[in-house]
Amino acid sequence: MMSEAVTDIRPEHKVVLIKIPRSAPVGADADALLEATSKWWVVAESRRNKGPAGPDFALAVNKGRVVAAYRIAGWRPAPTGHRWGFTGALSDELTALYGGVDVTRYFPPGAANPLRYVNCDTPKASAQRATAEFVELQRTELAEVVRRLDREPLTHLMLGHRELFHSNLLAWFFRSLPESADHVFGSLTSVTTAPSGNTRRVLREKNSLDLWFRWPQRRALVIENKVFSLPDEKQLEGYATKAASRGEAPLFWLLSLSDPSWTDNRKILAGHEWRWLSYRDLAERIADDQHQTGIASRHGMADPVAIARVEEQHLVCLGDGLVTPQVAHIGAPIRKHQLRGARVLFRTRVPEAALAVHVPDCDGRSLQERLNRKLRHGVLL
Repeated sequence: MMSEAVTDIRPEHKVVLIKIPRSAPVGADADALLEATSKWWVVAESRRNKGPAGPDFALAVNKGRVVAAYRIAGWRPAPTGHRWGFTGALSDELTALYGGVDVTRYFPPGAANPLRYVNCDTPKASAQRATAEFVELQRTELAEVVRRLDREPLTHLMLGHRELFHSNLLAWFFRSLPESADHVFGSLTSVTTAPSGNTRRVLREKNSLDLWFRWPQRRALVIENKVFSLPDEKQLEGYATKAASRGEAPLFWLLSLSDPSWTDNRKILAGHEWRWLSYRDLAERIADDQHQTGIASRHGMADPVAIARVEEQHLVCLGDGLVTPQVAHIGAPIRKHQLRGARVLFRTRVPEAALAVHVPDCDGRSLQERLNRKLRHGVLL
């Protein structure tokens, strides 16, 4: 049990915080917890040396809190790729000191890197190396992810019709792997005593909605999937109204790459609540199930976290219009791959949405309608 006085990492302790999977065995199996914490990670050379940037301890973080601390003895390379794992042993002293400490402030929302270094640099050295080190780590990690995706046949199948591909794949997942699908999607709905039928099934494009999941004893779950199209609240209102008119009461979820900027990730539209599920959250749910059962990976599903990582990089590199040399360097692995076409499409969508707020309708057509027409006819913006 931690001391009540400890609420943060003390300045004398050079540590790396490692966010382990939510399904990692916390408390029950010490060896398995060390295994999940110690490997495999993207770690710069300066972090692996016993210098000012190298950590002395690794703290395992689960659900935002420290669950164990290890003294780092050294680093070893992964059998393949460019990742590293540390060797070491449990530190009873630091585990007792920091066990239960909330460290969520070190992991800002949307941050992809599961490692955070604390007290591992002098202020002067940190200022000189921070930008270059961050860019190189991001580029190295992204290059590895693109290589992994390139080896997956599913990656090449999805390049043609992305939203149809993702929706069809999730429909197959729900039908063919019910145990895994219940683990991934079950918490998005709720148990009901109302008649829900005895048949488990998934509907595609029912009432123009992408996915409609039905279970016995559960409320139906509706998912509207937006990969590179931006969420349209008027469209969502119409979908919910149409679904409710048939006497059903499903739960509505928007699955998308772009954040709709809803308070608490939910919004009432036409009297019906929509909630937002990001592709990264979905990927982590699938990865969490694979960690426990391995069912999805045995059936040939592409690495979902890898896909979400590359899709997120589209937003980082181009979605916000950040075209600095450093950011361009991070995105270089994507530009050399077929995924660059998807990135260009998304780049047009983000400023389009921003402009639509300020540009009035013309000849009865909105800015979005006019831009869509130009895109369909190959006119460059």
